[in-house]
Amino acid sequence: MVKGHIPRFYAEDVPATGNVKLSPEQVRHSKALRLRDGETVQLFDGTYEYEGQLDGTGVKVLAKSEPKPPIGPEITLAVAWPKGSRGDWLVEKATELGVKAIIPLITKRTVVEPGSTKVARLRKVAINACEQSGRTTLPSISEPMTLHGVLERRKEFDTVILAHRNGERLTHLHGTRMLVLIGPEGGFDENELTEALKFDAHITTLGETTLRTETAAVVVVALLSQLYAP
Repeated sequence: MVKGHIPRFYAEDVPATGNVKLSPEQVRHSKALRLRDGETVQLFDGTYEYEGQLDGTGVKVLAKSEPKPPIGPEITLAVAWPKGSRGDWLVEKATELGVKAIIPLITKRTVVEPGSTKVARLRKVAINACEQSGRTTLPSISEPMTLHGVLERRKEFDTVILAHRNGERLTHLHGTRMLVLIGPEGGFDENELTEALKFDAHITTLGETTLRTETAAVVVVALLSQLYAP
């Protein structure tokens, strides 16, 4: 464990006082960190943080903290899902970078459509990323949606960004509520690009090289975070 780092555990329905039981996986993790009873730990429930002390296979809750205000843009990431473990990596990094919501995107060239079981497991990946990164709020991870279905939510966002090789450079954009569209490795087809433009999407290039889907997603989110850094 890094010196000065307080171990964090996710828990639902944390009481103002009392004890919270850790999951078997969390107990194993605490043992791997060589934590002892009485050591200070943090709990978080997706909204609040709680200071506590390790107590056997649980945590004794000592104090509740108010939620931290969000920093940077509120990003909804709609992305054509990559194969295998690359999807887990995508969720982990998007969570660390503060993405508000993740939507597996169905396009003409989409190869993978995560089912309900897969989506539930991806939510666990997001929880683990929050525990590691110090983030309190959990990103929502929805069932897959079509590109048209996502674009119909246009009024929820100030700006829509679509990553495409033939787009323009990313510059300062309007508002803080962002929808980011990342296509499959075969890219969006011409009909999809035309539809996105009808919804006032900004077609944005990420350079001359062809990026993997998950790489492109992380690059756009990181660039937006830098553009809107306080």
